[in-house]
Amino acid sequence: MSRAQLLAAGVIANAIDRAVRAGRLSRVHRGIYAVVAPELLTEEGHLVAALLAAGDGAVLSHGTAAWRWRIIAAPPSMITLATPRRHVAVAGLEVFASARLRPGDCTHNGRFPTTTVARTLLDLATRPRPRAAEGAR
Repeated sequence: MSRAQLLAAGVIANAIDRAVRAGRLSRVHRGIYAVVAPELLTEEGHLVAALLAAGDGAVLSHGTAAWRWRIIAAPPSMITLATPRRHVAVAGLEVFASARLRPGDCTHNGRFPTTTVARTLLDLATRPRPRAAEGAR
C-alpha cells in the first residue's frame, strides 16, 4: 500500500512512521509499504508495489509484460514499467516515460495493467538490447 492510501484511509503520518520503525510495515519503495518483510513479498506483491511506486497510469511493460503474457519463460531481473508521462527514477525499477503510450496500447493481464501483446512485442523489438526479443515464441 502507498503512504497516500494509508493517509486517505485515515491513518495519521506519525502512526505510519511508528509502524515502519516497529517493523509492522516494511518499506518496499519510497512511500510504498507491505505488511510483510520485503523478502516474503510474492511476485504479485512486488508488481503491485512497483505499479504504486511508478504512479498513476503506470503499466507493466517490456520484459515484465512479456513474462506476464508468457511470451518469455522466466521473469526479468528487474521489473519494467511504462508511464504516460515523465517520471522520476524509482530505485530497483526500470521506468520508461512513454509519451506515445496510447489507451489502446494497454489492457489488463489478470489484475495488472499491462501493455498489450502487440505493444509488448514492439517494445522488445525496439529496445537497445536486441536479445530481449530473441526469447519470444
